Order: sequence, then structure tokens, then C-alpha cells
Amino acid sequence: MKNRFSIYILLLLVILSACVSPPSIPNDVLPKEKMATILAEIHITQTYVSRLNFGSSDSTQVAYNTLEKELFKKQKIDTATYKRSFTFYSAQPEYMTEIYEDVLKKLEKKSADAVKERPKSRPTQ
Repeated sequence: MKNRFSIYILLLLVILSACVSPPSIPNDVLPKEKMATILAEIHITQTYVSRLNFGSSDSTQVAYNTLEKELFKKQKIDTATYKRSFTFYSAQPEYMTEIYEDVLKKLEKKSADAVKERPKSRPTQ
């Protein structure tokens, strides 16, 4: 009987913990929208650098680090703020899911815009 009671208590705790909302976002963490923008730009930068076909991974890393610094400067954040924010959101799956849904929307929009801007090729005769 005591064992059954312990199982019920454990089950109740699991159910209640699933209902707990994620913690509020600390002031020193980037807002979700800004984090999504930065992550989208990071993914674009990573793709760009990977297509440059450098001869060594060192050159690739140097190029990426340079572009990442420019991105952070453009977004008016520092590396520490980005890392702190990424660490916080990584520990909160609910928030990270929301952020990456936004990242995907941003990347899809950029892709669609790029297709629209691409010059139409002339048919060959």
C-alpha cells in the first residue's frame, strides 16, 4: 500500500511539473524576437562561409568569426550577451521552440525574397 501511495505521489508531481510555465526572461537576456533575428543571420552567415570553399578549416573559422563580429556590431550586442542569451534559451525548450519557429519564418521569407529578386533568364532559341 505504501509503495502504491509513493507511485501516486510521484505521478502527481510529474503531472504538476509539466504544467509549470517557463521562467520569465531575465533583463540581461536578449528578447526572443531579437534572438530569432540574430540566429537567422548566424545561419545565413554559416551557409555563406561554408560555400566559400576555403582550403583549410582555419581560414573558414577566421572568416566566420569576422562576419559574426560584424553581425553582433550591426545588432548592437556583444558576444557575452549572445552567449548568455543562447544558454538561457537552450535550457528552456518552450522558448527555444518559439524562437526557432520565428527563425524558420525569417529564413523562408529571405529565401522567397531572394527568388523574387533573381533576374529572370531569357529563353534560349
